[in-house]
Amino acid sequence: ALSTVAVNTLAAARTAQRNLAVLRAIGARATHTFWLVLLEALLIALSGVLIGVLLAYIIAMIAAQIVAAQTSVTLPVMALEVSDALRALLVVPVAGLFALLPALAAARRSPLERLTR
Repeated sequence: ALSTVAVNTLAAARTAQRNLAVLRAIGARATHTFWLVLLEALLIALSGVLIGVLLAYIIAMIAAQIVAAQTSVTLPVMALEVSDALRALLVVPVAGLFALLPALAAARRSPLERLTR
C-alpha cells in the first residue's frame, strides 16, 4: 500500500508540473508549490484510509449477513479498535515522507524550464 502511495505521489507531481509552473510564473512562491504537493499527498492518503476503513466495515457487515443467512452462524463485526485506527492512520505521515522529494523538486524547479517543454 505504501509503495502505491509513493508511485502515485510521484506520478501526480509529474503530471502537475506544468500547472505548478504556471502558478510560479504568475507569482506563487516556491514554498506554495512545496505545500501544494505535500498537502495533496496527505489529503489523498487520509481520504484513502478513511474510505478503505469504511468500505472494509461495510463489506464485513454484508459478508456477516450472507453467512448468517446461509449457515445460521452469526459472525460478529466489531468496531475498529484504537490500535487498528492508529495503524491505519500511520499511512498518512508515511505518505508525507514519500511526498517530500517530489514537493522539494517542484519547489526548486524553474517555472520557465517547465513551461517551455
